[in-house]
Amino acid sequence: MLDELLRNAENNSHIIQFTIDETRQLTIEAPFNLRIIEDQCLCFVEAPTRLDAIQRVLDSGLPIKQFTELQ
Repeated sequence: MLDELLRNAENNSHIIQFTIDETRQLTIEAPFNLRIIEDQCLCFVEAPTRLDAIQRVLDSGLPIKQFTELQ
């Protein structure tokens, strides 16, 4: 089921939420909208699959400590 969630999506809009690693310096190049509240970051990513959305977040340079929610 997790594999299916990562590969398939009902549409191209994905929400990726994670805890920010506060020990790293923040340099952002994000081709998507994001919201940072305290140590949580919420990203709104347009991608064909959830796996592609996750990869775009990883490639952005955001200091990800732990993913907390995928939609």
